[in-house]
This record gives sequence, C-alpha cells and structure tokens, in this order.
Amino acid sequence: MDSLTLHTYRSGKECREETLRLESKGYSYVPFDVTGGTKAAFFEGGRLYSDLSYVVALLPANQHLMLNVEETLSCADGEAFLLIRDSLAQSAIDTFPLLFEAALPLVAEERGCRFAPRRCPLYTFSNRAEYDRLARLASDGSGYQVFTLQGLSQRTSEFSAALENSEIEVFIDLTSEAALADARLLSIEPLASAPNVPHFLVSEARSAKVFENFPSLFDEIRDVADLLSECPKEMTTGMEGPRSVCDLNDGEFVRTMAEFDERLTGHANFKCYLHERLTNFRLAHALGDQRIFSMFLFGGSGIGKTETARVLSELVSDGERYLAKINFEAYSSQDSLNSLIGSPSGYVGCEGGELNDKVEKAKAKVLLCDEFEKTKQDVRAFFLELLEDGAYTDRMGVEHDMDGYVVVFTSNVKDEKELQERIAPELLTRFDLICEFVPPTVEEKREHVVRLAREKTAQYAERLGVDVEPIGESVTIADFQLEKWSLREIDREVVRQVVSLLPVEDPSESSPYDKTAPDTDWSE
Repeated sequence: MDSLTLHTYRSGKECREETLRLESKGYSYVPFDVTGGTKAAFFEGGRLYSDLSYVVALLPANQHLMLNVEETLSCADGEAFLLIRDSLAQSAIDTFPLLFEAALPLVAEERGCRFAPRRCPLYTFSNRAEYDRLARLASDGSGYQVFTLQGLSQRTSEFSAALENSEIEVFIDLTSEAALADARLLSIEPLASAPNVPHFLVSEARSAKVFENFPSLFDEIRDVADLLSECPKEMTTGMEGPRSVCDLNDGEFVRTMAEFDERLTGHANFKCYLHERLTNFRLAHALGDQRIFSMFLFGGSGIGKTETARVLSELVSDGERYLAKINFEAYSSQDSLNSLIGSPSGYVGCEGGELNDKVEKAKAKVLLCDEFEKTKQDVRAFFLELLEDGAYTDRMGVEHDMDGYVVVFTSNVKDEKELQERIAPELLTRFDLICEFVPPTVEEKREHVVRLAREKTAQYAERLGVDVEPIGESVTIADFQLEKWSLREIDREVVRQVVSLLPVEDPSESSPYDKTAPDTDWSE
C-alpha cells in the first residue's frame, strides 16, 4: 500500500474553498465513518476526498475505534485526497506512522473566489425555551419532526418515513453527543446524503466545536428561532415563555406588589424590603447588570415562607396556580445533582432532571427551593454558579436561561446563628435578600381568617354554581387557637368551616341508592 498524504487546513473557510475546487475537478465527497461505508468506497477507488478531523480528535478517548480507522485508511489509494485540520495532523501521523508520509498545507487555486457551496446550515438553540417550542411544533403535527441522534436506532422506521415525506422538516439533535464527544457524531455525514437532507440541531454552547469539526458538511451557523419565525402565526400562538417580574410595566408592578402585600399575612418589614429590592432588580435587569433575583427566607414551619413564592408566582403569571418548586428534603443521596439537572447520556437510570422539568412547565419566572439547608455540597455549588451566571447547563449539554427569575430559597433553621453554621458564607453573600420569618401576631391571624374565608367562599360558590351571601365574618377561630396554630393549620380550619356553611344540597336526598329497608315481615 502506498503511503498517504494528509492535506491540512487552518479554518473551515479554507477547507470549504478547497472542497469546492476538488469537486470542480470531479472528486466525490466520502464521509468518514467506521461502519464500512467509507472502507467500501476507498476499496472501489476513484477520485474521492474525505475529512479525517473529527475521527482523529475522537481517538484518544475512543481507542476501540483505532483498528477500524486503520483498516479503512489502508483501503485508500494514492488518488484519495485526505483532509485534516492542521492542529490534528501530527496526532494522525503519530497514531498511524505506517500510513502517512507527510502533511502538506492546502494551497487553493482560486484564492478569494466567491461561491455558495451546497452544504447545510447547523441550527442552534440558545436556551431550553427555544428547543421546547420546536418540540411542541413537532408534537402538534405542524410539519416538524425532532429526533435525537442517540434515539435513531429505536425510531428507524419513523425516521425513514419522515425523510421520505417532503412536507416534513426533520431535525436531528446532536447536543448530547457533542457534549460528550461521542463517536456517534461520525454518523451524521452519511445522513446528510439522504434525498431530504435533515436539519442538524445543537445547543449554542456546543455549536462552534461541531461546526469546526465538520467543515465539509456545514456552511453556516443559524439560530433555529429564525426558522421558527417563518412558521404561520397560528402555529406558534400559546408558546410564549413564562412571565417575569421584569416583564411587568410600572403600573402592573405597583398593582402586583399591592396585592402581594394584602395576600401575604404578616411580615410587614419583609414586604417593604422586598418591594425596594425588586424595584432595584427591575432597573438593574433593564440595564443588563443583573439576571436573577434571589432571596433566602428562614424560620419555623407554616408561617408564610412557601406562600411568599406561591403568591408571587400566581400574581406574575396572571392567575396560574402552578409553582415551580423543588423540595430538597428528598435530596440527600450522593446522586442529588443528577436528580436535579439530569444524568449524563447512557447513565444507568438516566432521567431529565427535576429542575429541568419544573422550569419547563413554569408560567412565571419564580422558582421555590424548599428546605435548602438539607442540600449536599455539589447542589450548593451548582446554585452558586447559577446565581452568578443566570443560566445553567444540564447533563445533556442543554443550556437553560434563567434570566429574569426570582429564586426563593427557604429553610427551617431556627435563627441567624444556625443559618451561619448551615449555609456557607460564599453562598450567603450571593442572596439579594435574607430575612427571618416570625409567626404573625394574633391580630394579623384574625385578618387572615376573614380574608381567606371570603376568598374561599367566592371560589366555592362560583365552582358549585350557588348564590351565597358573604359569610367570611361567620368563620371564627378562638384567640387561644390562633395563638398556637400555624398559618397552615388555620387555613385547614377555615376551609373546613367554609365548606360546612355553604348551602350545598344534602347528598343523601339525591342519592341514587335507596337506604331505606323495605317493610318486610320476616316472621314467616
């Protein structure tokens, strides 16, 4: 076998210019893979060219591929034109010294020529919201199909049918493989030869590396949002992301905070601090100086810490009752971070991650992290980085943008001394507001009872379709009970009393079952 020459390029642009020149001279492109297709093409011979960059970059971490690569290259003759990025050329020569005799830099014959190479764009998404938007279009039957490279083997027939249908835009997500430098990425070049070429999709954070490793395949990087913006408007309505406190105009913000003050029982000082700090956050966010607002609330159970996040989320989302909540009481194992943001691809028990799922469903940019003092060090380090960057990357390499979020951390630690012992100083200094919650006074609890009773009466009356007079004042709880009960216990008692006072028809009167025994004479 003749020794082979490597032709090196310094940039993707240089490689694309050279491949255009080669094709004008009758060369055909052969994507380099280790499944036998490239080997068969080299064996048949002819004017062929291929790019070895990605497979050489993979070899140090995937040495089991080395024999296949060597066998494939041994079938190439002297007419084969082998390309490689210049930074990888020496590694290829050192790995296969009997195959390569030299590495020569490319000298394109048509420097400065202008052309439009027939390659495909690499689509990127900057955050999970954009990816979810595409996934929703796919699930709604709007002419899009999304596959993961890892899942193609399980969806072969579905993938083939989608490619044959010219009315379907097919996307293949490369994010997981790009994050792990997975050898499966070698299979994307043969896929690009399909009649209906699929679109390749990757997270923005991984796009530069993929684009660099496959210069013969991709001619540009495009934002998938550009493609989605071309969809008819009716296809994308209802896909708006969650609302942030920063999305409210000044009037809406004032009304939101006024209603928040009314609905949260007690904690007058905290309300003043929160109003001031959120006002500052909105301004800093508008100027690009702050992406996330965080607060740490500590104190006894059932005194309003969770309610703070719940009320704020409901008001910002204009009535949506869903709250993105992570309860860290269950995060005590060594795999707690995997439970939070997902496991790496191929990991036994791999899941998407609770935080990913909760953020995806949220209608308001409010996240509750409950019982945070029970977290492990890796989770605390994760949140330290999250509060600093305003975003996080999950185990699959997908970036989640948390811009505009209010993150509420709660803890049942008793006092400031215990707080200092349980939470590291570097994390405490990252919180924008730290406040100790104390039980409301008896008078504040009385007002809470009246307000909640009126609210629940109106809700139940509307739901049941009955007309009732306001009965809030009819609900009473003795002062000695108010003094010892938490707000959670008071809420249960208010609901019980309201239900008992509603004029609901006695179910026994309308029961389909006759509970009266017949007049039967059993003496016979």
